[in-house]
Amino acid sequence: MNKSRFAEVFGGEGRVSLPDAPEIRFIKALAAGKEEEAAALFDNEKQFGGTSAVDTPHGRYEGLDGIKECVRTWYSFFKAEKGEVEVVTQTRGGCRSALEFVFHFYFADGSEKAVPMALAADLRDGLKRLDEVRTYMNVKWFPEYPQYRKPIFKEKKTHELRTEMTSGVMPYYFDLVHNKGMDNIPDLMTRTGQVVHGGYEPGEIRVLDAEEMQKEAAERRKERNFFTGFPLKEFVGLQMETIIDDGRICCVEWEQVITKRGREERHRLSEPGISFYERAEDGYLKSYRIIDYAYTEGNIDWDKAPISREEAEKINYLG
Repeated sequence: MNKSRFAEVFGGEGRVSLPDAPEIRFIKALAAGKEEEAAALFDNEKQFGGTSAVDTPHGRYEGLDGIKECVRTWYSFFKAEKGEVEVVTQTRGGCRSALEFVFHFYFADGSEKAVPMALAADLRDGLKRLDEVRTYMNVKWFPEYPQYRKPIFKEKKTHELRTEMTSGVMPYYFDLVHNKGMDNIPDLMTRTGQVVHGGYEPGEIRVLDAEEMQKEAAERRKERNFFTGFPLKEFVGLQMETIIDDGRICCVEWEQVITKRGREERHRLSEPGISFYERAEDGYLKSYRIIDYAYTEGNIDWDKAPISREEAEKINYLG
């Protein structure tokens, strides 16, 4: 397994504090196809109610039998024969943990594809075992992979931007993107050191000096962009579901609630996502790494989706 560009840029010494943590043991068992070993990290029932689960972009697997099935069928969704995992960052807070990792898929023709992924884990039994794991991946890596993911968390009928639940630069970030637009994010990027663009989507990961980044941002702002130049709240609202923050990285799991304008003008659907916001030494951001389904709605094969288009359009719709 060759070291990935993702690990080269975002990993390094001290980024993984507990190499033997249950969430890491789970993804390694998943990669090795060890059903019993993966399932042994869970009980059938969660510690405080509900059924244990692994939720992936291609389906949700509940209970010990479901978790074993997830491991057993994992590679079939990627048309791969086997794989290995490269753990890059680990963020722990409270009884949750977030991992960023690269899954190296190996195919029958001898080729390899290194795909950056993430997971959020709900921990139990003194942080030694797992209640639930949710994995995330940019689906553009695999065009034949299921392109629709049903929301994970409880459905919302209203949107409330609860910025007080975050700290440091993060309340300002969420207020900025919701009320001004994503092209204003450079205002919250570090002015010293380096800034990183890219991460989970296919394409180049760029490392820039802060001054160079600001110059590029000024050029982009001269013309409003369809995707980034408008307040996010006009089209969708990010509903923050979990926050895992260790002071260096803030990881947020979220689902989008869709406005009438978002549906009619941009055909948006509510789907889950995860973001990692890495702070620089000065408290501003040096990187924001996002996995979402933004503007992939046109690629969905509804005959293969877990629910109908009509059902999907009703979930978390505020119109």
